[in-house]
Amino acid sequence: APCKAAVPALVELERAGGTRVLAITDEPKEALDPYFATNPEFPGVVAVDEYRKTFLAYAVSGTPTFVLIDNDGTVLSYRTGFSPDLGLQLPVPPIPPPF
Repeated sequence: APCKAAVPALVELERAGGTRVLAITDEPKEALDPYFATNPEFPGVVAVDEYRKTFLAYAVSGTPTFVLIDNDGTVLSYRTGFSPDLGLQLPVPPIPPPF
């Protein structure tokens, strides 16, 4: 439920531009399909990590966990949990100027 509650905030973050959202889950695709069929606004990239390698690499101990990573792979922010009243509470990186 907390992961689903965060979806509108994640969609808004991605739509605002400059931040690409990648969802990583350990749930099988078959369990996700019914949700995505009724929630087309969900961010477009969802990776299934059945062996939880990403969870271990980023020390994920609760869900949802949000990791903000820049283009160089540097972790800018790490936060576990979500409250609709507080939002994502992630620093939004500045949008780089066009080339």
